[in-house]
This record gives sequence, structure tokens and C-alpha cells, in this order.
Amino acid sequence: MGENFTTEHRIEKRIIVTGEGVSLELEPTSLLRRLLAGFYDYVLLGSIVFVACIYLLPYLESQVERNLLTRWIVIFVIILVPAFMEIITRGQSLGKMLLGIKVVRDDGGIPTRGSSVWRAVTIYFEILASLGSIALISIIFNPQGKRIGDILAGTVVVNSQIAGKPRIIQLPPELKQWVQTASLAPPPNELLESARLHLHNTYRLPTDIRHAQAVSIATELARYATPPAPTRDAERFIAAFLVARRQVEYEKLLKEEKLAKEISKKLR
Repeated sequence: MGENFTTEHRIEKRIIVTGEGVSLELEPTSLLRRLLAGFYDYVLLGSIVFVACIYLLPYLESQVERNLLTRWIVIFVIILVPAFMEIITRGQSLGKMLLGIKVVRDDGGIPTRGSSVWRAVTIYFEILASLGSIALISIIFNPQGKRIGDILAGTVVVNSQIAGKPRIIQLPPELKQWVQTASLAPPPNELLESARLHLHNTYRLPTDIRHAQAVSIATELARYATPPAPTRDAERFIAAFLVARRQVEYEKLLKEEKLAKEISKKLR
């Protein structure tokens, strides 16, 4: 069966299917939205820098001290404030909130503190030093509209209305009956993890590598499924297997909870 697997029915580029059987639809936002969000952010941040300089600089006598203070104000407001804002809002800023966009990890998760810091640190040379030209070129030519900070941080800016709505995937019609009747033995954890990682990264893999990897994983998983699944599509089979295993684990948990309650009643 394994050698007959293909990847004819491909998971869409902007859909990430997690190992738990959850599909996250990630739609990279448009360049216009990013520019408008950045405009709103930097109008606000620039106003903060201006007000801070107006109030603090008169207290300093030498021009050297004023220049140094101005530099630190710019670093704090333009770099540290966006990082802090992104961390506490889980991927947003004022401009992003207004435009309905947010930053997420490549796997659809909430950005880590480290990724937020990476994105903020690169602001200096991507946006300030180059007047935004480096960031603009990167966003235009990157398939997911990423600037260099996103590439280093492993993040992408998406439309928050979509990114915030994970949904349970629906099994392909041809596999529904199979999932209900199939007997699935528990595979090694390493194999399950490989299957999850593959579905996490489908949209980033070259076609030939994606195909070979999917067929290899599906072939291994097929050894733990009886009867064979009525599909030749490797990635659909992998997704169905993971969802089915999740259901098996859920039912097992329910039985264990029921048994624990019965034992608890007898002991009273």
C-alpha cells in the first residue's frame, strides 16, 4: 500500500494542520495593510519621541548630552516599546489592531518573547536606517510577505480575523467510514512527531521533498492501520490517522475517568 501513496490532493499553502487535527488558516496580510499599520504606529511613536525630547532636553546643558539622550529616547521608543507592546498583546500593536492584522509564528502560534525581540531589533536597519526600503523589498519578494525580522524570528503577519479562528478539520468523505471502523495500533512517538512536523511545514517544503517525506511517513503509519485506508493521498491519510489517534486517546481518557469515578464511589 505504501508505495502507492501520492500527494495529488495537496494541503493548501495557507492552511496548517496541526498534529492534534486542528487546521489553522493563515492568510498573509497585504502590503497596503502593513504600510498603513506601520504609518499609524510610527506617527504615535514619533509623537512620543517628540514630546519626550521637548520636555527632557532643556534640562541638559551640553549638546553632546542632548544628542546622547535623543539617541536613547529613539532606541527606547522605536525599538523597545514595539517589542513590549507585541509581547503583552500577543502579536499586535496599535496600528495592527486598527487594521485587523497580527503577528503569529510560522506554525500559527503566539509569538515568543524572543521572536518579538528579533522583530524589534531589526527595525533599526530595516526601517530606520534604510527609510523602510530594506523591509519593503523583503516584503515584496518574500512569498509570505515577510520582512527580514520575520524571517529571523520565524513569524508572519496575517489577517487576525482568520488567524484567531482555529477550526477542527473535517475528514475527507472517503475516509470517514474508514476512521470509524479502522483499528489503529499506537505508533512510536517519534513517528507521530514526524507526522505532525510534516503537516506543520508542508507549505515551506519544496515539492519533491514534501512528496517524498509524505509518502515515507504515510507508508510507516500504514503499518499500524487495519484495514488499509481507501486513499492514495499521503497527506490526507496522515491527517486522518492523526485525527483518528486523537479520537482513540480521547475515548481512552473518558474510560479512565469513568473507571476512576466508579472506584472512588466504592471506596466511600
